[in-house]
Amino acid sequence: MSVVNAKRVRDYAKAIGQHAKNDRIDAHIIRQSAAITQLKRYMQQTDSTIRLDALIKRRDQLAKQKTAEKHHLEAAIDLNSMRSIKKFIKAFDK
Repeated sequence: MSVVNAKRVRDYAKAIGQHAKNDRIDAHIIRQSAAITQLKRYMQQTDSTIRLDALIKRRDQLAKQKTAEKHHLEAAIDLNSMRSIKKFIKAFDK
């Protein structure tokens, strides 16, 4: 099974001069478009894959935040701010 962008199929239909639209014509156009397009097989994600992707995304967000905090630490002049920033960095490292 593959998932295709409907607009691309419609644009293909227009490009070949097919402006009429009904189920039979649509099916024919989709078949033609699929025959000339290299489609990637669609693999539905499992619940565990979705959860893992979300965790990876969150870790990346936190890593970027840690980098930003390191930059803030370099520019910080207030002792309380520096302590707060160091506390975050230390918590992230744990």
